[in-house]
Amino acid sequence: MQQAVQFAVDHESTWDRETTGTWGVHLQDPPPWNRLLG
Repeated sequence: MQQAVQFAVDHESTWDRETTGTWGVHLQDPPPWNRLLG
């Protein structure tokens, strides 16, 4: 387990974890494809 944790720490993504923004969301698309899921 410790190796898995260390791997995750060593390979941390620089991407933002904020889910309230519109990153990757195309607001002009029809529902439900105009929402960030997950």
